Amino acid sequence: MKRILLLSVLAIAAIAFYSCRKDVTITPPPSLTGDYTGWYIFQRGVTPPESMCITVRFTQDRFQVRRDTVTCPDKPRIACDADGGYALSANVTLSALNDLGYNPTAQICDISRNPFGNYIIDQSIADKVTLESQTGSGEDLVYRKFDLDIVQ
Repeated sequence: MKRILLLSVLAIAAIAFYSCRKDVTITPPPSLTGDYTGWYIFQRGVTPPESMCITVRFTQDRFQVRRDTVTCPDKPRIACDADGGYALSANVTLSALNDLGYNPTAQICDISRNPFGNYIIDQSIADKVTLESQTGSGEDLVYRKFDLDIVQ
């Protein structure tokens, strides 16, 4: 009787161990490396959002944002050109590499509109990337969005 009980307990333990042994696979975030064209959208407070036609390049750990004067020559500049580093995890964090005053377009733009911050990434549509960030609300709202198409 003790043997049957012991074998039953061991069998239950083995079944429980193997059934709970399913590996949890965490998919790494998709790469951003590449060249993109699209729009940078910025909104502060309750004013209407503004947009700027841009080109973006992501390398392994750096990014570069430039106003696209070829595709949209008549669209105004709403932010400075930006160079920086980025970290990719569940979200994307864009950060400046140097003093913002060093930016060559700083005299003709509002540095506070630059795209530095934490973004939610959406790559659910083939050949498109959307990065979206929002802090505050009402008068304290700061909303930033990249709506990008991959350059083939």
